[in-house]
This record gives sequence, structure tokens and C-alpha cells, in this order.
Amino acid sequence: MLHITNIGYDIGRMVRAGRRPYEEVWHLWTIIVPRRSITGRLLWGTVWRRRDDGRWIYKKFVESPEVIEHRRSIRTLVTASKKATSR
Repeated sequence: MLHITNIGYDIGRMVRAGRRPYEEVWHLWTIIVPRRSITGRLLWGTVWRRRDDGRWIYKKFVESPEVIEHRRSIRTLVTASKKATSR
């Protein structure tokens, strides 16, 4: 993606004048039917998706270990508090 700003206008947007704004960004998408990624592998579940020249392209979504551990600790805390309140 070319994003060079010069003298108050964006050259990258001038080159790609026909594109819509949502076509320039990756967004999270949930796939049930497997799709091919940029590298040719099959993907399903939560993926990154972007429009590219009239077709959708996909990238694998990988969460960082810190986020996974944070969710696990919250889940454990909620479970423990439910057990404590039910006694």
C-alpha cells in the first residue's frame, strides 16, 4: 500500500482513485466454509479479510499469547467467583 502524503494530498489515494475506503483495510471476519489464504492454505474460523481488485483475500488471524492467557485468567476468576457465591 502506497501512502505518501505530499503538499496536503495523498498520492496513494490518487493512484487508487477507483477503490472504496473499506477496500483498503483488513477487518476480522468469521468463516464457516473454508477459504484459501494468500499463501494457498485453507482457513476457517476468525480470519483477516480485505477486498483486492474485486475479490476477497484472507490471512490467518493469530492472537498473541498474552491475550489468550488474559482471557484464560478472566475465565478462571469468573468461574471461581460463581462457585463462591453459590455456597
